Amino acid sequence: MSSETTAHDPGSPLALEEIRRRADDPGRRVLFTNATVVTMDPEIGTLERADVLVEGDSIARVGPVPEAGDAVVIDATGTIITPGFVDTHRHAWQSQLRRIMPDVDDLVDYVTTTLAGYAPLYEPRDMYVGTRLAALSAIDAGITCMLDFSHNSRSREHSDAAVRALVDSGVRGVHAAMGPHFGDWDQQWPGDLARLREEYGGGSDRMLTLRVGALATDEIAGPSLAYGPGLARVARELDVGVSVDAVLGASSSRAVRDWARQGLLGPNVTLIHATGLTDEAWRLIGETGTTVSLAPTSDAQIGLETAVPAVDEALAVGVRPGLSVDVEVALAGDMFTQMRALHTVQRMRAVNAAYGTDAEPVRIGVDDVLDFATLQGARTNGLAGVTGSLTPGKRADLLVIAAEDLNNMPLNDPVGTVVLGADARNIVTVLVNGEPRKWGGRVLDVDLDALRGEVRVSRDRLLGPAGSGRGPRERHRTNARRVNATGRGQDTRSNTNGLPTTAPESSAPSPATRPGRDEALLARLGDPGGHPVLLTGGVVITNNPLMGDWTRADVLIGGGVIVGVGPGLLTAAGDDGMIVVDCSGTVVLPATLDLTRDDAGGTLTPGGPADVAVFRYADAPGAPEGTAPAGDGRLDVQITGGRVRVWDGRPVQEPDADPGRVKEPVHDPLHPHTGLWVEENGFVRQELLPNGRYDEARGDRESAYTGRYWVDGSRIDYLDDLGFWAFGEFDGDVLHHAGYRFTRR
Repeated sequence: MSSETTAHDPGSPLALEEIRRRADDPGRRVLFTNATVVTMDPEIGTLERADVLVEGDSIARVGPVPEAGDAVVIDATGTIITPGFVDTHRHAWQSQLRRIMPDVDDLVDYVTTTLAGYAPLYEPRDMYVGTRLAALSAIDAGITCMLDFSHNSRSREHSDAAVRALVDSGVRGVHAAMGPHFGDWDQQWPGDLARLREEYGGGSDRMLTLRVGALATDEIAGPSLAYGPGLARVARELDVGVSVDAVLGASSSRAVRDWARQGLLGPNVTLIHATGLTDEAWRLIGETGTTVSLAPTSDAQIGLETAVPAVDEALAVGVRPGLSVDVEVALAGDMFTQMRALHTVQRMRAVNAAYGTDAEPVRIGVDDVLDFATLQGARTNGLAGVTGSLTPGKRADLLVIAAEDLNNMPLNDPVGTVVLGADARNIVTVLVNGEPRKWGGRVLDVDLDALRGEVRVSRDRLLGPAGSGRGPRERHRTNARRVNATGRGQDTRSNTNGLPTTAPESSAPSPATRPGRDEALLARLGDPGGHPVLLTGGVVITNNPLMGDWTRADVLIGGGVIVGVGPGLLTAAGDDGMIVVDCSGTVVLPATLDLTRDDAGGTLTPGGPADVAVFRYADAPGAPEGTAPAGDGRLDVQITGGRVRVWDGRPVQEPDADPGRVKEPVHDPLHPHTGLWVEENGFVRQELLPNGRYDEARGDRESAYTGRYWVDGSRIDYLDDLGFWAFGEFDGDVLHHAGYRFTRR
């Protein structure tokens, strides 16, 4: 270094001014000297008293730099320089609801409160505010690359707002777009991804890249959001990666097996969580080189499947995972927390597994978790050639961490200090793509007072329609109460079936009706193009293992499908024309439920067909005497395909001769749809016979379902020999039925 060169302290305002003065110079040089450099490049390793030269947007050199030339020189003595952290999965739009549910009970609690309750209320401005807040906070905590799993893309404007927030923040952003789980939206996704790529860019060398977001199965939100051949084709045509969320348990293990068979796995696909998967699923993940994003605090705190981050399973098949924050509504938003949580949990489990045996515990170390948080995170996000290590030629995404601060001194082990000692307050400098984004311990170009105001306005607006003047935490406590082991916090009793019930609320925001013989109401209910129907206040059995059951909840039906399920829909829904049905004292469950089988038929899943039955408790007001389900009046309501078939225990369409029979649907005997229909994976095979009968095989079970069918235009109604109704729709050469997509063979 020339003796005439001035070396600035880290965080020097003069140095920042000089760097920014040369912002338009692609050859601008910034030299950090005398630092402990943790490169995370396995070929370079960790260097003591080393230099890092940044030229333009890239790392030019790591190690001794004898001549500074015209570089702005920063004397980094007493600091550790590392690559920026990489977050592989965060739902950034939720940030104005941070820690609103810190003691979240489980996935159902999160889904119903956040995705079913708050998400439909978001406007594009809310998307921008939440996403920008998350990105700026990420920079403050040393995360230079963040994958925003934006699963509230209700319109083009919502998507644009989320993308602009990433760009405006200065973070290296990955926008993984997905349609929303619940509520109204424009159905522009995934078609709109092509426009987003055209307008905002999708190459890995850009500051913003795109991915397709998807769910592992159709259990939470129906088949349209589930990963499969269709979404894989979209990603392939756009040359972008895929991030698959909620990869959990047995159903996702079966999905992994199907994806492997269909050739849909590989390095461009990331499976998020991957908790509770089978050994076979992990073997296929390893063999295909599929990447994995772990969410250590999310798995453990929310209690996803086993609640144990699957790091051992991943390493056993040769997968080194990335790390992620997931949801700030309940969790911390920094990577230090993720590294420490994983480091602690894995080592605890390793020792516990070996306890009392002669086996040696197999433990990960601080080098592993820092690797997961940097280089492996970049690989998981499809950016291994761009960021994740201080390798010459990669983009200059780096952190300068004060190693001699009170909580870090003295510096003994640099990696141990970063993982176990440091936090956001110790990060003096953050460069993203060579640009200073945090300097002197302060995030740049942010008016904190203005940001604080925007965040509060958005938060208050979102809580307003459903908060009824209560504070955020109280609002969550009220709307998310569910059955638990003790019934604590609920006014519960047991009926003759041992099913819990909850005392009715003292008031409701919308008038509700009890099932009764009101002909005007029946006319409205029988109109498939009419108003939405909300079944409120009953015990809801979804038959969906991810969603679970509730002692008091709502089911919203509209357009022939289930729109939403869970507590609080009565409060959150704002449709004045909605027909609200008081279902207190009843059990609401799938009309296609078959309790004699393990895979017990239909589910109450948003996006699925509205096939719903409402049964009255034996001891509820107005119910017949005797133990339910005995008695002629036990079935209050039956809805098939969104149409009310039974109301107040009697058929909606009055019988002609047989008093116990509902009129059959209209049937066109000349319909062109007879023949064999097979769903995409070949598992379900349904033959529509010319005599009006159907025969459905599932896997190796021939004639698993048989019964009668009726075709009226594009609609098909089924009456199974077991006694349940179902429906489907023809769309050209495709039959949509029960969440499956069939084509004729």
